[in-house]
Amino acid sequence: MTIDVNPASREEIVALWEESPHSSVFTHPDVLSRLSQGVDWWIAWKGQEPQCFWPVCTPAGTKVGLPDLTYYVGPMWTSVAFPIAPHRWLTRTKRVYEAFIQRFLSEYGCIHACLPKGLLDVRAFDWWNYHQDDKPRFLLKPRYTACIHELDQKDEKRITGEFRQLRRRELRSLKKGGPPPRTNQWSVDDLLRLYSDVMGC
Repeated sequence: MTIDVNPASREEIVALWEESPHSSVFTHPDVLSRLSQGVDWWIAWKGQEPQCFWPVCTPAGTKVGLPDLTYYVGPMWTSVAFPIAPHRWLTRTKRVYEAFIQRFLSEYGCIHACLPKGLLDVRAFDWWNYHQDDKPRFLLKPRYTACIHELDQKDEKRITGEFRQLRRRELRSLKKGGPPPRTNQWSVDDLLRLYSDVMGC
């Protein structure tokens, strides 16, 4: 199976993003272009069929990285290719990810990404240069988010009861100390200016 990785247009990406099970607000081309000074979009193709697409960000305009306060900026599978049958999963993902890796290393010299929620298999990255001590390996960092399952079926006591002990202790401390100070002297113009400064619009 030959995989070709090629640059993509905004229009191609928006069409794939709208159908992908891995897209999020952080990865919409219009949002990501506001959060990162530069974004290059790439698609992995199997023949005429798009398999996976991936944004490469340069938040400050030069160095590859992830924009601040974002999650899941990395490979997203298309609705055509995903879900992949379990017996084909490793072969397909490994070939697609390796095609991306080779292209990105030749284009940028490095890769910085975050797998979307639900994509937990990091073998293609962990195995890269595994038995070659003189070559670079990927640094993998698990990231945890505050996903609370079945939230609509839980009250506040049950939710906080499922926190780690340290988090419960921090919560009790916050409740004793009261909320942080707030200002009530602001105008709509202040709010609009803050929004514009943050979003760059």
